[in-house]
Amino acid sequence: MLSLRDADLPLERFAGTASGPRDLRLGALDSVIETLLAPANERIDLGAPVVEAQMHDTTLPPRFDDASYDAVERLLAIVGDTPCRLSELLDSIEDVATAQLLALHAGFAFSAPLHGTGAGADLVAFGDGRPLPDDVRDRFDLRGDDLLLVRLDKDGS
Repeated sequence: MLSLRDADLPLERFAGTASGPRDLRLGALDSVIETLLAPANERIDLGAPVVEAQMHDTTLPPRFDDASYDAVERLLAIVGDTPCRLSELLDSIEDVATAQLLALHAGFAFSAPLHGTGAGADLVAFGDGRPLPDDVRDRFDLRGDDLLLVRLDKDGS
């Protein structure tokens, strides 16, 4: 047990903490308004001026034009249920961009799963280890195998 004098300080601390927040002393309303309406202090040095950024168009032009897409679509329409070599299709092309687009389609048909979706989902490519002929590789800057392209029946066989 504590004496009344010794218990005064701990009791005061407990009561102050347990009773919750105390009233805050706020400034008078007229002094708050006066402070808000006072002119801003002059700033001597704010640093270098901010330079407005110049925006440039960063959109890349399309790599292949509509004529290339149409030509590749016509060539791939030739592919049937009998395998056709990629190099045979490339021989009928003169434009480098069209040849590269055709090679991209063949590469996708080689790497895409057979249960894929989309317009070219029934086009499948197989590799037999035969490289593209040197003249085709050099003319169109292509590398890789001379893939066999074939269209599957609707039932996947």
